[in-house]
Amino acid sequence: MTDKQMAISELQQALRDIAKTDSDILSVIPDGIFAEETEEAVKSFQRKYGFTLEVSDEGYNMPKGRMCLYLALFALSIAIVFRGIPYILGLALIFVTLLIVDRRALLNVDYGLLLTFVFFFIFSGNLARIEAVRSFFASLLEYSTLTVSA
Repeated sequence: MTDKQMAISELQQALRDIAKTDSDILSVIPDGIFAEETEEAVKSFQRKYGFTLEVSDEGYNMPKGRMCLYLALFALSIAIVFRGIPYILGLALIFVTLLIVDRRALLNVDYGLLLTFVFFFIFSGNLARIEAVRSFFASLLEYSTLTVSA
């Protein structure tokens, strides 16, 4: 069985498991072939749970409008990182856009992981303000940045 067939078989098994508890999802036999039955099962799952990806045996396709929106939001995020746009304004714009257009995206965020990164950057920023830490890293970087980064 090829990698592609294994992936299709895993998808079919997952759909079959879901179909055991959800009668709206069509049950399929995991055979590794992306036939009409598998496509219908995927579509029934998408309808039930509101997914908008188009799935076929060739991969996943997101609607062009949604992809353009996400690319624009990504570009906005990059502009925030390079301080072209104030971060409060940019984050508010991203949040409001997602709230209006794609609420599910906000529901699927791993907020615990996000807060972990926020607190890590706050911690590392505060740590960099301690003179002993700053001078230690400055002395390491004097010799070779490649050695220190490896």
